[in-house]
Amino acid sequence: MKCRLGPAGGETLSLVLGHARIENAGDVIAVFFHFLEKRLIFFVAFLVDLDIFDLLGFALDDTHARALSLFFLGGGFFLVFFASDDDGLFLDTLGLFLLGLFVLVLLVLRLLGDDGRTDDLHRLRLAGAPLLEQGLRLERKLAFRTFDRTPLQVVETGLAGWANALGSEIGLGQSHASSSTGFQKAGSFATSGPLCKEEGRGCAGSRPGPLSGEAAGGLQAMNGQDRRPLSARKSGPLQGVAKVPGDKSISHRALILGALAVGETPVSGLLEAEDVVHTAKAMMQFGAEVTRVGEGEWRVWGRGVGGFSQPDGELDFGNSGTGSRLVMGAMATTPITAVFTGDASLRKRPMKRVLEPLEKFGATWSGEGGLMPIALTGADRPICVDYEVTVASAQVKSALLLAALNAPGRTRLTQSALTRDHTEKMLAAFGADVSAAPMVGGGERIEVMGEAELRPCAIQVPRDPSSAAFPLIAALIVPGSDITIPDVLLNPRRIGLIDTLQDMGADISVTNRRMSGGEEIGDLVARHSNLRGVDVPPERAPSMIDEYPILAVAAANASGRTVMRGLEELRVKESDRLFAIINGLRACGVQVEELEDGMVIDGRPGDVPGSATITTHMDHRIAMAFLIAGLASRNSITVDDASMIATSFPEFEELMRSLGAGFA
Repeated sequence: MKCRLGPAGGETLSLVLGHARIENAGDVIAVFFHFLEKRLIFFVAFLVDLDIFDLLGFALDDTHARALSLFFLGGGFFLVFFASDDDGLFLDTLGLFLLGLFVLVLLVLRLLGDDGRTDDLHRLRLAGAPLLEQGLRLERKLAFRTFDRTPLQVVETGLAGWANALGSEIGLGQSHASSSTGFQKAGSFATSGPLCKEEGRGCAGSRPGPLSGEAAGGLQAMNGQDRRPLSARKSGPLQGVAKVPGDKSISHRALILGALAVGETPVSGLLEAEDVVHTAKAMMQFGAEVTRVGEGEWRVWGRGVGGFSQPDGELDFGNSGTGSRLVMGAMATTPITAVFTGDASLRKRPMKRVLEPLEKFGATWSGEGGLMPIALTGADRPICVDYEVTVASAQVKSALLLAALNAPGRTRLTQSALTRDHTEKMLAAFGADVSAAPMVGGGERIEVMGEAELRPCAIQVPRDPSSAAFPLIAALIVPGSDITIPDVLLNPRRIGLIDTLQDMGADISVTNRRMSGGEEIGDLVARHSNLRGVDVPPERAPSMIDEYPILAVAAANASGRTVMRGLEELRVKESDRLFAIINGLRACGVQVEELEDGMVIDGRPGDVPGSATITTHMDHRIAMAFLIAGLASRNSITVDDASMIATSFPEFEELMRSLGAGFA
């Protein structure tokens, strides 16, 4: 029996061969069979770590002697069979059988010849994805796609010409791909399951580093399963000391810069919440050693700027937009590829705001609509850039600063809004050549010299003002309350909430001001206050963007109207926070007017009805804010899911109960 291979129209087809570098059996990208009108199209590709595609050219990295010798024994690694009606090229069944046997033998030899890790066969590396798209001239917006439970990574083309070139009327579809191998699906990628098979251990291919106990015990799928409702009821006076966890922004940066330094970076006071633990795991996958040595005490052994190695699997950031975007910047100028993904909430958040400016350094990426999963390939020859950061986002600015570290020359960034400057301060502490200067008319210019050599720096993480906001406002709205929150970060670009609350008449005092690790810290003392509504200056938004959910609760318990503007950024947080805040307050009986860039809240001091169940939209700050609201409302308030609180504030419930909060 003979199988005709080629398009129905009889056109002469172009020959495209690949330039590939084979590292292990996990380098199989696709083995593709497709039947169309009784014609068989046979397509085999070994394409991970693809460099370029050349017409009529094939080369193999000569450093891989085993692969080179096997190649000369009987075949190639990239094969496309084709024919035209004119010359009637055929391949018989025996030929197909022998070719398949050769590929199988090659695969087995590769498995047994390296390190014997047979699980490589169940792990698909995605490093060739963006380059494969470029080589086959696929539409950039389309990435690899597979159906559930298939180990194939199949290219989907948007160009009919390339579909015809492979003898298919529908391109490289996947409707007939199947396998009994169990794979999970993340977005449009089939993945091989959890990065770490055993919680508390380093990931495959990374150096060991214990992520155990409280640090790793809370990691969950966060895809809408295991929801845990929680209610808050009207409480008596809150009293005591509220030791909130370490600052999340600084914790992320400490791990990343520690991994980019050469040597050991000790970190104390690290926030051991899920978001930060995901960043720690990502650094391990890039080859850094990350070890927890005690409660909040961690050690990071870095690889140096540009020293990250190819990760063995996807980088799963759970719910962390900060961690994922900062890490994109940290690897964007290193010539490796990583796939970024997260939970259902994170996969809805826009990443183009970071990815598009990273392209200017030479990075490339693929991912449908700029949403996760994203395959990001770092620049092979990065360049420095001059760039205006047009969104008031410290995440975007910080990602670009981290990318600039490995780009020769001086990168200059400008921003009209003053956002958090933790990255700039920490870069200076690690020895980077970085400077910031105000611009005429507002904003600032930031410069950083590339090809940096970061030296380790001991980091003491202060307590998070964003987490402190919840017990702080609880004390202000619950009659008779008096609490102290020690060691809170008082960075001028993070205290917009304190300034606003004091404008509203809040009884807040700051004592024991001091410097720690280049940042000012102090103790906050808060007592119950009769709050009044104010117009919050829009320019203050960047300094308190994460605190608006709980500020809205304070406004609901203040007399008069509170106007908040400049909140466009809330639309692209863990949820559409502006939508979630407004709907939640309305459900509790508070009158709220929605504005295009904010909201107007009519307060009901001591008279918020409550009696509502709040949809949190998988947003930890929405959950915490409305639980605090329930402590001062006439009737209890329930949030539909409190499990997400662990992403930033694992001790929230225990801490609030210790102060006297009524949770049930």
